Amino acid sequence: MILLRYAAPLLALTLLTSCQIARSAFVDQTPQIAAIAIRDDVPDYQKFATRHFTLAFIAPAYSGFGYFVEGAPIPWSQTRAEFLSALERALATYEAVDLFLLAHSNSYLDWIAELDPNLRRHLRLVYNTGCGDAAQGQRWLDLGARAYVGHPGDNIAPLFDYFFLPEWTAGRRLEDAVASANARTREDLFDGAVGWMTEVTEDLDAPARYWQATRALVYGDGRITIDTPSSKARSP
Repeated sequence: MILLRYAAPLLALTLLTSCQIARSAFVDQTPQIAAIAIRDDVPDYQKFATRHFTLAFIAPAYSGFGYFVEGAPIPWSQTRAEFLSALERALATYEAVDLFLLAHSNSYLDWIAELDPNLRRHLRLVYNTGCGDAAQGQRWLDLGARAYVGHPGDNIAPLFDYFFLPEWTAGRRLEDAVASANARTREDLFDGAVGWMTEVTEDLDAPARYWQATRALVYGDGRITIDTPSSKARSP
């Protein structure tokens, strides 16, 4: 997954603000729909920017939310255990749970496979930024998720997410939010800042290459919105 450094809101947060990164949290509000996100072990400024951008949208949009970050000084095994514990509790408590896997190519689905299948059926949306992890789509549906969004190759997922998350949390249907974010991502790749940078570096094939790798794919039920009350467990 290729880091974008030109997205102004994220860059401003990274350069102008400093604070200790909150490693993990889970906040309960009302028993409706929850979201849990996890960021892999990357440089601290990337963790910081991802956390602030993500929480700015999921915190007000969901009844409960959790955010976890892998990396030192917390052992990987402890973060994994805390993440799974929070997810298990959310799946047992909430009508449905959305997962945001903000990481390079990953195998979080192997973690989730360890949970009770009856709980896993309360997974609703899984969004995965990992390179090539669109290939996991059917496996996530088989685990119980109602819908899955992933990228097919070595992508620029931060650019897509920058457009997608605001639209999804604003209430657009999943398939429409993905289509809109894809269109805006493609426009930026060919005509925006990324396209301009590729001309400067004379890598003229880069926009088309990045677009093919980044174009997000939807598996499962693309009709859901953030307000869809039921998970796969309670759908017709």
